[in-house]
Amino acid sequence: MDCQSTFTPRQRLFGWLQLLRLPNLFTVPGDPLAGMAVAALLAGRAPPSVGGFLWPAAAALCLYGFGLVLNDIRDYPQDLRNRPNRPLPRQYVGMSGAWLAALLLAAGGLACAWQHAYTTLALALSLLFLICLYDGLVKEWGWLGCLVMGLCRGNSFLLGVSPRVWALPSWH
Repeated sequence: MDCQSTFTPRQRLFGWLQLLRLPNLFTVPGDPLAGMAVAALLAGRAPPSVGGFLWPAAAALCLYGFGLVLNDIRDYPQDLRNRPNRPLPRQYVGMSGAWLAALLLAAGGLACAWQHAYTTLALALSLLFLICLYDGLVKEWGWLGCLVMGLCRGNSFLLGVSPRVWALPSWH
């Protein structure tokens, strides 16, 4: 019997919102937006329209969500002992569902970046690598973990800068 079947839809929804750390998601679009604003300012141009911002913002959100889910998947053994109220140990979210969500968020982030520009896709791939490096290997390594986390946030900023920095054409 599936353990998740004993939970109400509200409990499962709460588990997903907790896993994705809903309040933190509101900070993410600011990274590529700031990148676009700085690039426009340095280039002496007006910032792009809202439509020019949506793809990098969506890519950043998806990749950030991927990192959050992957972090909880990797922390599952410790969370069982130390944080049993987290969604995975509590089984509000199943491990297979978490893996599927992580894969879909990674694919969604890359697809959104691909829709924007070549350079945005390249940066999204780099960000995906850094997220995996952080969650899979270096987050417990003191200064190196901090450095990689900073590089993740910096890459998120660059998602908004990319078409203007290298002056390459967008896909469209």
